[in-house]
Amino acid sequence: ASYNRGGEPIPQGEQEHYVKAADYYQKGRRLMREGDVSSAVDVLSQSLEIVMRYVCPPPRKPQFVVSKTHDAIAQGHQLLGNKAKCVAHVELSIANTAKLQGEMHVDLAREYSKLSTLCAAASEEELPGAKAKAAEAAEKAISILQLHYPASKALEAEAALLRGDLRAQ
Repeated sequence: ASYNRGGEPIPQGEQEHYVKAADYYQKGRRLMREGDVSSAVDVLSQSLEIVMRYVCPPPRKPQFVVSKTHDAIAQGHQLLGNKAKCVAHVELSIANTAKLQGEMHVDLAREYSKLSTLCAAASEEELPGAKAKAAEAAEKAISILQLHYPASKALEAEAALLRGDLRAQ
């Protein structure tokens, strides 16, 4: 029997959906590496659609692959210069990861840091409310890091870097 990342058995009828979604994901990543970013985003979106429709449709427990695919789509939109769509997919990845691992999981510090940096680099025309969103994401990243790591010069430097991204813009 095959198992998903949550350790749950995959029913025989659903295995083909897992395989198809994985194939599309790999094809999308390959297209991205080859520089065909627009096609990559389309193929990755198809992978996400299959996962959301057949593998873990709500109210089923979300899967890690949803976060991973949102991150890949966000990367594509960033490369295409579409900051609003990029940020939207990073936010969806964060929401999915929070459902899987909890609101204060250490992995979310990296995701909030990414969101902060992306928003800090966007103009208000490209992404309305970007600066406020950047500040909020930076503070969330810092609070998660402070929860998981003891006070140190490295932690202070990371917090300063996140907050500095906001002042540099």
